[in-house]
Amino acid sequence: MNNYGFYLTRLLLEGTDQKTAEVIFTKGLNVIYGASDTGKTYIYQCINYLLGSSSIPKNIPEARNYTSCTLEIKSYKGEIFNLKRNLNGGNIKLTRNNQNSNEVLIAANNQKNGKTISDFLLILCNIQNKEIRKNTRGETRKLYFQNLKKYFLVDEERIITQKSPIVTEQYTEKTFDENTFKFLLSGIDDANVTKALTKDEITNKRGKVELYNELIRSIQLELSEANYEEVNAQ
Repeated sequence: MNNYGFYLTRLLLEGTDQKTAEVIFTKGLNVIYGASDTGKTYIYQCINYLLGSSSIPKNIPEARNYTSCTLEIKSYKGEIFNLKRNLNGGNIKLTRNNQNSNEVLIAANNQKNGKTISDFLLILCNIQNKEIRKNTRGETRKLYFQNLKKYFLVDEERIITQKSPIVTEQYTEKTFDENTFKFLLSGIDDANVTKALTKDEITNKRGKVELYNELIRSIQLELSEANYEEVNAQ
């Protein structure tokens, strides 16, 4: 059985002199429902924020005295992790199995220095360092966890839309979205895809071939005029 991956268990909102607010999740599908203005969207925003989104949850009156939010997740290996982040921005503090020591995870992607929240979550799912083809020329792009959230974290606007749940509206992202979904189904990424050459690269390579051919012809001419008996005698 595959022991990679994780699921959500709890969402906490905390603040000074405030009673901790808590939402409990179960393993499997969770649906948050209720009347308008009861906090459904805010819960979604908090989860999205703790999984690496740059968008801070909307400042609703009911949450004005809370300063931080924490998402508890559990891996399929049984490990428990807490992801904590201030509601005014910043990076994410990771605590493992209720230990006192914290590890800082950078919220932004594509950081050269430091481990990101995307790195941590992709490692949990055992799909780190994957390359996905982004165009018909075979160019690839690194897969981030942000690219996967839309498959399991869905807000009410996307539920009622008639548009594709897989492909975004951005035409330039269509190939990348389709190949990301293909990777999730097959487990095979595009790291081994051969990239097609650009016109400039083709012109450059043709120029090199012509240069090499000219050098070969020059050497062949010199060899044809050489006096081999004299060379042997020397």
